[in-house]
Amino acid sequence: MRGSGATLPFRGAGNLRTYILLCNNIYTVVRLCNHFLMDPNQANFCLSRRTLLKLGTAAVGASVMGLGNPSFGLASPGRVPQPSGWLVGRWRTDPWARGAYAALPAGVPQKVRWQIAERIIERRVAIAGEFCDWAYPGTVQGALRSGRQAATLLDEDGVGVSGRRALVVGAGVAGLGAATKLRDQGAEVTILEARDRVGGRIHTDLSWGTPIELGATWIHGVSKNPMVPITRSAGLTLAPSDYSFDTRSIETGTYAPTALKVRADLYDYLSEIEDADPALRWSVAEWLRKEKWDATEPEKSWALNTLITQEYSVDADVLGTHAYLEGKDDRGGDAFVLGGFQRAPETLANDLDVRLNSAVDLVSANKRGVVVRESNGKLWKADIVVVAVPHALLKAGSPRITDLPKKTRRAVAQLRTGNLERVVLRFEEQWWKSFDVTAQGIGLVGARWSEWYDVSANTGVPTLLGFCGGRAAEGMPASDQAAASEAMNELSRGFAR
Repeated sequence: MRGSGATLPFRGAGNLRTYILLCNNIYTVVRLCNHFLMDPNQANFCLSRRTLLKLGTAAVGASVMGLGNPSFGLASPGRVPQPSGWLVGRWRTDPWARGAYAALPAGVPQKVRWQIAERIIERRVAIAGEFCDWAYPGTVQGALRSGRQAATLLDEDGVGVSGRRALVVGAGVAGLGAATKLRDQGAEVTILEARDRVGGRIHTDLSWGTPIELGATWIHGVSKNPMVPITRSAGLTLAPSDYSFDTRSIETGTYAPTALKVRADLYDYLSEIEDADPALRWSVAEWLRKEKWDATEPEKSWALNTLITQEYSVDADVLGTHAYLEGKDDRGGDAFVLGGFQRAPETLANDLDVRLNSAVDLVSANKRGVVVRESNGKLWKADIVVVAVPHALLKAGSPRITDLPKKTRRAVAQLRTGNLERVVLRFEEQWWKSFDVTAQGIGLVGARWSEWYDVSANTGVPTLLGFCGGRAAEGMPASDQAAASEAMNELSRGFAR
């Protein structure tokens, strides 16, 4: 292996599996430490996804089953039952999202995020969203921080907040964070939200009688994360999460242990980006080609999907190498949100004036104030406004913001919103346990739906959550039933033998 990760001293499949089992034992100790040292509510110690991968051996080894999983009957070996239910998330075609989150493409510098976040129009209009948070981009906490920062910016560099009439466009976490801070600073606040609910890309489905997340699912980096006290106030709990895999091949239908070694090897290559200070114009794919790492083999393609495409929501030939240089390291580990993540934004919305089904198409500011127009023609007047809609909407001019500074327009245009879609499958039993799956994740080499998680402990019913991202998500079947059928077919092929 390259870089600072673990070396592989064994040769041959038998020795490789011995090595994996050795790593598994090491990782089990870490996992147990996480379980006993991390209070689910205080969340003060656990491995984050980024930190986990830096361990090297953990990327190769599989973890033990998550502690506290409910006991279900097991399927007979070799038998893969049909799901008893399925749900499909489609953020790319959602009119009020148009994708997942914003990534930094090749050729685009990190400063574009603060060029959006730190410029206000006529000292009255600020922009918020995960895409303009330079510390934690692409995360829920980044959205919350950006909303609060927008309110602070209007107070310190704008016309002020106290006693002002304020409008917030968008009731996602960024908009709710901005509205709460504006209210606390003495403004009279109204939120205009296009959907019939708050939360934006946090969306909990309750149709199965148990909370199923179709949007944001994890809190990344629980230490000092401002979302942690909000989840606690909402009556939610956090469950430590890891990103280890048991890997299967849909071509052979059997265990694919070499994929884990390939994934760890790829991470070593990617780790070198941080020290190499590569040219801004290079994509991650170009960097890997320079390092003689070719993703044509199925195991390498799977590693690329799970480490890059489904981490950043764009493919490696789009993602810039400087994406690895931006943001702060998540601290304290990652956690699943239990009990329905949507309760968190609903808690933020308590005591706020939220007008649902109120889509905005125009924000126009001048020295005297701001006019906001809904798509039905209704006009609102305000002293200050925070526009907190997803990046893809802002890029498409929905809403259109008049007199947006040239540098801000250019920065918005340069970022790229990617895709990350999901299928959730419900079963009568945890049949995968009969195949000796012990990790929280199941990797499917050669599949569109290449990354799966056993979330049975979170939902209370046997449940697998599958992801596809980037261009693979663009090509998923058009109907939800066909998408679920495709995902199930791939799972069955992966466990054929």
